[in-house]
Amino acid sequence: MDRLLNHDTCLKGDELLDNQDLIGMLKVSHRTLQRYRTNGRIPYCNMNGKSFYRLTDVTKFINDQFMGVK
Repeated sequence: MDRLLNHDTCLKGDELLDNQDLIGMLKVSHRTLQRYRTNGRIPYCNMNGKSFYRLTDVTKFINDQFMGVK
């Protein structure tokens, strides 16, 4: 969690999350996360061979996926 609060991991003022952050947050497997990227369901960028996700994109993804699910 400390890593999420570190402002050095920001892009244009937005927090960046890596695969491990998202796997824990979404409670999905690495393969499922890879499928989301491949299918274009979640935006990401690669830096030095590592995938990163903007927190605002992740929040939008969660809202879009679970809107109306109770």
